[in-house]
Amino acid sequence: MSSEDPVSELLVALRNSAARKGNVPDRVIIAIELLAKTGRSMIVHQLDEMRAHHGLAPLSEAPVDEVRAILKKTGLEEVVEF
Repeated sequence: MSSEDPVSELLVALRNSAARKGNVPDRVIIAIELLAKTGRSMIVHQLDEMRAHHGLAPLSEAPVDEVRAILKKTGLEEVVEF
């Protein structure tokens, strides 16, 4: 831990430890599952409709394989099944 903000670093460490033990909030699990499935942490169909309304192109496809590889490297698949 650095001496800049030890309280914040301690809280992050505690949250990470709890997650490794399977104590993860439902909303976080849902976001990770969606991220692994779509490459995005939110559903974007409404966002694309809003973009079209304003004359903007839809969002490009997310690189799902790359996102899943990152999630695996971080060890999240051990905490959340995807």
